[in-house]
Amino acid sequence: MAKIIAFIAGRDPLSELSGGHSSYVRAHARAAAYAGYAPHIFCVAPHSEVTETGFGVIHRIASTVRPFRQLTVMRHARSIAAEVERFLRDRPRPDLIHSFGAWGYAGILAANRLRLQGRCCVTVLGSYTTYTDEFRSKVDSLSSSHGLLTGLRYNSELLWARLLVEGFEKQAYLKSDVVTVNYESVTRLIRARYGQSVNIVKLPYTSESAFLAEIFAGQSSPPIPQEPPSGGDDTLSIVTIARQEPNKGIHILLAAFEELRRAGIKFSACIIGGGPLLASHRRLARRLRLNDVVTMVGAVPDVSPYLQRANVYVLPSLGEGSGSLALIEAIQSGLAVVATGVDGIVEDVTDGENALLVNPGSPQELCVAISKLGMDPSLRLRLGTAARQRFVDKFSAEAFSKSLGKLYSSLSQERAAGRPPLP
Repeated sequence: MAKIIAFIAGRDPLSELSGGHSSYVRAHARAAAYAGYAPHIFCVAPHSEVTETGFGVIHRIASTVRPFRQLTVMRHARSIAAEVERFLRDRPRPDLIHSFGAWGYAGILAANRLRLQGRCCVTVLGSYTTYTDEFRSKVDSLSSSHGLLTGLRYNSELLWARLLVEGFEKQAYLKSDVVTVNYESVTRLIRARYGQSVNIVKLPYTSESAFLAEIFAGQSSPPIPQEPPSGGDDTLSIVTIARQEPNKGIHILLAAFEELRRAGIKFSACIIGGGPLLASHRRLARRLRLNDVVTMVGAVPDVSPYLQRANVYVLPSLGEGSGSLALIEAIQSGLAVVATGVDGIVEDVTDGENALLVNPGSPQELCVAISKLGMDPSLRLRLGTAARQRFVDKFSAEAFSKSLGKLYSSLSQERAAGRPPLP
């Protein structure tokens, strides 16, 4: 019988189908399942129900308050913890609880309840940024094009995160047995905010799509895709996948597209992703007279058709905290990449080897890098081929699964033996 693991996601893992927190949770659940565990995912929803999915069993806990990201952790943590405790108390030991971000506070509460019953419990916290740093990045990335009301909203959310969420998140980081990260950039954020006593373990990682790809089904040497056809031999087909938030740099990208057009580079671009700034960015595209070459489709359930039709992927982020799931999917597709060299991006790709990296916040540098790809199809193909190989070498779903499973096993053994978790 598979060993049970309780994941605390906070929000429904099916609430956002491409990218973001939910995709991060689903990828971990798939990795745990591959490692021999039975994932049970706990979240808040309008109605209580238990649903079986391809990545685990979702336990939805009814609440009249919608879980707006992690900002409502103080409202929902106790009800989630009670449900996790109820579910695990009659299961075989040891209890293994893996939470994400500020929702780790619910994991700590659940573990405390179980330990009061004399149960052996291990707590793991998955982190891709700290919540205050995430909102600070968004506030610092605001521009005049976003408007005063947008600025007020993001500053209010930053204040809420600092005053009402950070204290709960701090307990999660300091009291979890292990905090897992995938990037050194995240380790630096955690150390700067919560100190050296946090027990951090770095693990490999990959996107959820890697678990569904043929390489994971047994092809050890998948063919490197050739450059997909575009609108013409001299036309770039550009794709960007990003949630419409200030730190994703979409306003910078649109300015770069304006310069690209002035330079006479033929291109078409598709920007995929929903979010609070989608309408604002669509208005900006109209003001820049880019509507005939730029399409913003909002959120889509499957980005793979858009990746397959493109030959260039552009990541214009001003700050990521960690890496980018969308970037991993882009190099999996063998696209030539132009990206800003921020945070974990420089840990995943190398300038001139498998991507072109530019400084964040510069439409001019983005324009120059994209122009290079427009004028040199052989460069596009070389970078795309190297990017695909980078995915094969670094982002193996099997390696991620085995590392996660090994961590779970060692933590459970140490806890069962009455020893503290290994650093």
